[in-house]
Amino acid sequence: MTDLKFQCIIIMNQVFKKMINHIELIQKLLQQPSAELLRCVPNWNIDEIKNLNYKFAPFKDEVLVSQYAQSGHDRSKISVYNYHEPNEMPKFITEHVKPRFDFLDKVCAAFNYFKPGQYLPPHSDLYGKYMQLYDVHPKNIVRCILMLENSCPGQILQIKDSTFGSWKSGDCFYWNYDEIHAFYNFSMKDRYAIQITGIINEKSK
Repeated sequence: MTDLKFQCIIIMNQVFKKMINHIELIQKLLQQPSAELLRCVPNWNIDEIKNLNYKFAPFKDEVLVSQYAQSGHDRSKISVYNYHEPNEMPKFITEHVKPRFDFLDKVCAAFNYFKPGQYLPPHSDLYGKYMQLYDVHPKNIVRCILMLENSCPGQILQIKDSTFGSWKSGDCFYWNYDEIHAFYNFSMKDRYAIQITGIINEKSK
């Protein structure tokens, strides 16, 4: 066997191995989206993120919020601050973050943060604006939360029956379109994250 043929075989094996790893990731994502299946190596300036022009956003499901309020919750605390497209995004979103989610199509990014005491109790997302913008069925939607800082005690993420109280900057958590999830900031620090929304592309199915 010539050296050239041998080198070609090595290259093809590397390509196939990468494809197999990619397929396995997608299969795991579809079967167990709440697990930490993907990390994004931190490559951002947290001060730039904190200085974005965030807007206060009460949770949009008014019926659910009213139910929580009637049971004793403070309506004003069931909220989040966000900054989302089509607002101009920091460069690292297009250069570093979105390419990491190449198994998704129609990817949208949004920053959100919770002040101490803010929370979103168990709920499922509505995706109204996303579905209107991209004309997609909600059953095809996957959502991911990319944590931008290490967690601190009192910051809690719940997805279905799993609860997470510890993560590192760059950790990602997933859920499918209608899975129940919640976030609580009972710490003394703001919690910053990127919310990624997309649909599994055909080549990854």
